[in-house]
Amino acid sequence: MKKNIWIWGVLVMLPLLLGSCNDTDDVQSIFTGRTWKFNYIAQKGKNGMLDPYNFSDVTSSNYQSYATGNKSFTIDFEGSTTDAIIVGTFVGNGSVSMKGDWQADGKNNEFKTTVRQSNVLDSSDNLGKKIIEGMKSANSYVGDNNNLYLYFEYKTSQQYEPITLCLVFAPARS
Repeated sequence: MKKNIWIWGVLVMLPLLLGSCNDTDDVQSIFTGRTWKFNYIAQKGKNGMLDPYNFSDVTSSNYQSYATGNKSFTIDFEGSTTDAIIVGTFVGNGSVSMKGDWQADGKNNEFKTTVRQSNVLDSSDNLGKKIIEGMKSANSYVGDNNNLYLYFEYKTSQQYEPITLCLVFAPARS
């Protein structure tokens, strides 16, 4: 009887012993195959949708112009994956345009870009300038097929320590 219980226990545990946990993101699925639309910039750990990060040189009407669609920024990533690391190019369009190279590591969520070309169509669009700044200094990401957060360090002349901000994206609607 004890032998049958032991065999039953081994059979029940076998799938658990043979299965493995994968903590690696599918970076190909997260970044490519869709156009990402910029929504807002938030401070890490806060709900930016309700209270986007308050830059001293960005007006609420500047934020509002992106929220209403009068201004926009979308980005498309292309790349190929080797061992959970994706390397490729990106193109951003809209009120802000940019092109460059990028890389993301699905194991540790590192992210980096090399922006080769960037432009803000309206010279008074300070939020557009912050988007470029964020893309140039992005160092990590969190994402899935519904949301993409690109994190970067931001420091003003009044701050002793930088704070972590994120560019928040969602899939663009067709």
